[in-house]
Amino acid sequence: MFTFTPARDRVNLVVKDHTIRYIQAKPGSTEVITFGEKHLAPNIVENGKIIDGLAFQSVLAELATEKEWKAKPLYFCVSDSAMVIRPFTVPRDIKEDEIKGYLFMQLGESLHLPFDTPVFDYSIITAGPSGYKLLLFAYPEKEIQQYRTAFEEERLKAKSADLTSLSVYRYYEYLGYHNAEEHVLSIQWNIDACIVTVFYAHKPVFVRNMKSDLPLDQWTIKDDTYVFDGFEDQMKTYLEYQLNEIERIMDFYKFSMMGGEQGVDKLLVSGDWPDFHRVETLLDQTFNLPIESLRPNEIHSEGDDFVPPSYAEVIGLALKA
Repeated sequence: MFTFTPARDRVNLVVKDHTIRYIQAKPGSTEVITFGEKHLAPNIVENGKIIDGLAFQSVLAELATEKEWKAKPLYFCVSDSAMVIRPFTVPRDIKEDEIKGYLFMQLGESLHLPFDTPVFDYSIITAGPSGYKLLLFAYPEKEIQQYRTAFEEERLKAKSADLTSLSVYRYYEYLGYHNAEEHVLSIQWNIDACIVTVFYAHKPVFVRNMKSDLPLDQWTIKDDTYVFDGFEDQMKTYLEYQLNEIERIMDFYKFSMMGGEQGVDKLLVSGDWPDFHRVETLLDQTFNLPIESLRPNEIHSEGDDFVPPSYAEVIGLALKA
């Protein structure tokens, strides 16, 4: 989404509150050279923001040295939680190559955002006599810069920043499952947060990041799998709450955004939630909609190691041209 300079062979990195996942691959492909992850202790990254810079830098330095990433181009995902998506109209007398400049001029006037210095991207929905109708994407520049500074410290060359929601949908398109007429609700069910995005005509029109109420320090790693050490009642309450919130989002989309004319007609499910079958079953029982599970099962590295399903976001990032 936010591209700095063209990239060639690169490292693809997704940072979560609890882990850093990476895939080193040939550009724009699923030809994986190597992959892996480094688990993060609680309070190093929160809501996608680096809180403990020294600890994060230490983990990143260890990875960069171990994997010999020095001077390699890098694509990375920023947190979806800070993204603002909204419709915006630009006067017809503004030329297409002047739109971004016009958006900056309107900051604080007709365009109000919850942060001062944004990075913009947009899609033109329609262009008519009344002007350009845009779908505007804005992100706080300082959060992107925070990561770029950390990467530059390890001589990694950050070339492009993306959102995990867009990466997931890119992988969905790559698999050939998409249909431009679908109203798809993408649910990235991870242990640190649930990212819910509505896509229509291959574009995100709504996104919400729902942080998990289950403390990260109640998860432990056993045999490379996350295990919840809390009580089953906690888990049950959390799952029920998330399902209720997803239902509210679906109702909001149908009645507030689509005027009651059209609602979500498919669920796209991915993520690193350990008991994924339980989530799929609950979604099926609650919403009775077709479910497409984005669970990679045919992608291997050059060493013939199977790439786990939790890497769907990173695979989608690797597919970015």
